[in-house]
Amino acid sequence: MKDINQIMLQFGESIKQLRLHRDISQEVLSEMIGMPRDTIRRLESGGNVTIRSLFSILISLNRIDWLDSLLPDNLGVLERDRATTKIRQHINLEYKRYNLMYLYNLKLEDYISMFEEQKGICGNPKCNSKLVLTEPDTHVDHCHLTGKVRSLLCSGCNASLGMVKDSEASRP
Repeated sequence: MKDINQIMLQFGESIKQLRLHRDISQEVLSEMIGMPRDTIRRLESGGNVTIRSLFSILISLNRIDWLDSLLPDNLGVLERDRATTKIRQHINLEYKRYNLMYLYNLKLEDYISMFEEQKGICGNPKCNSKLVLTEPDTHVDHCHLTGKVRSLLCSGCNASLGMVKDSEASRP
């Protein structure tokens, strides 16, 4: 039987391979979860980390399914589904936080304010599609020349504007 150190070492290696497969550096992952890079290095080398750190890393690597077995057995199907949904929403929001800053230099708080100002509706005045704050289908409309953020769009409107190569210069 394997001892705890061997199990932790194998688990750490699994995390490392998962991170590398997703082409995410330790530095980027540490930014995504808001924890020191040393935490990731420690976990990947079989060392000790807090449960919060472990959960944050697994959530950021989109491996929520690894956490399912940790939910209490006495949860009914509905409670288990609710718990899983909450964790998935957290994952989407954390990915959103990182991507907003990396791609658009936009803070999550500003993104949420835009969402609230638009009342959760697509920013295209000719569209009234509902947006979901934590879903990847909510796109940031921005000028590709200047980087200026304009509004939030549904997938259809974002794709349409992208096809006509919309930019600040082409708008009246």
